[in-house]
Amino acid sequence: GNMETTGSGKVKLYVDDGSQPSRACMIFCELAGIPYEKVDTRLGKMQHLTEEFKKINPMQQVPAMQDGDFCLSEGHAIMKYLHATRGCAEHWYPSGKSRAKVDEYLDWHHCFLRQGAGRLVFSTVFAPMFGLKFGQSLLDSARATMIKSLET
Repeated sequence: GNMETTGSGKVKLYVDDGSQPSRACMIFCELAGIPYEKVDTRLGKMQHLTEEFKKINPMQQVPAMQDGDFCLSEGHAIMKYLHATRGCAEHWYPSGKSRAKVDEYLDWHHCFLRQGAGRLVFSTVFAPMFGLKFGQSLLDSARATMIKSLET
């Protein structure tokens, strides 16, 4: 069924610029002309672990969105919701078989490419910033998942 259109009200996006899904939501809003309020939620400062943020997203992850009293998490879900409620052009999320192919790609991206690339980038770039170290087997596994995803 169709989602109820909420009009042109500004949504709040709880994001961290270092988060790829956060950037995807902001870029979508910018390109589709969707007004939003950026609420910096810094992972490095543990701002996603506060009790206040837990009310927005009980999973305590970014991105998260608040539209009035409605809250939603997960980047793909946020973008689909915004498309459905903000009168976006059809080309962003077409109907029928084209939509099924978009969903197929989004699922593949989330389950495979992000899994490999995300683990690899986190363990080699971000983890050292927090004093964390991962074994070579985890790095090899993440690299293999990423390479397989890119070759598919």
